[in-house]
Amino acid sequence: EGGGGGGGGGEEESCCIRLKTSLAVAQVLLGMARVRQNPFLLKSMELLSMSNSGGLGKTQSNAEQLVLCAKAVSILQSSLREIELEVAAFNKEMSPELAKCKTEALELQGKCLEQAKLAKRLIKNGSSKYEISAERLLCSEAIDKCWTAVLEEKTGEKKECIKRYKIAKVIFKQLLADSSSLRDRRVLHNCNAMCAVCVLSSGTSLVDTTGPRKCVLVLYFRG
Repeated sequence: EGGGGGGGGGEEESCCIRLKTSLAVAQVLLGMARVRQNPFLLKSMELLSMSNSGGLGKTQSNAEQLVLCAKAVSILQSSLREIELEVAAFNKEMSPELAKCKTEALELQGKCLEQAKLAKRLIKNGSSKYEISAERLLCSEAIDKCWTAVLEEKTGEKKECIKRYKIAKVIFKQLLADSSSLRDRRVLHNCNAMCAVCVLSSGTSLVDTTGPRKCVLVLYFRG
């Protein structure tokens, strides 16, 4: 019986880790949506992005906000459902840490829903002619984080460099979980591993943009 209790504790710790990862990805998605809401930030993003093919019109930027927020809500809802089921299986109360994570997830979910409602109101006729993939937008964001980190490494901004690699790693991990293509999964796995190495090496000369560049080429230009 004692062993079962220890297992429950381990499972609950695992729940915390997974929920925190989902929170991190959802925060990135909400941040991306908010950038698209702000014309000044949107222009800055377009100027700095290595993967953006051109300026975003208002309709497209609003449509992207909606898609990004919907993805964030989906990720949070899925994680919260898993947590509820697993905690029920523990047959015990949530730990304070897990309860805190759950509260944060619900609050963030509410913010994402509000942002989505705002974007939806701004889209004329409630629809968009654009085909938008949250996964592709996320991949682009991760590529840009890696690219900016490389530049920061060259200028000695180690703290910011590592921070960006950590965000990119979280994104690649989520994309890896979402992908069903073996080819894409191999590329995403390599990108995730590269970011992990860069974080551990504190942004040394091990940094290489080949992996991220290859990743964006594969995911953006496949049929």
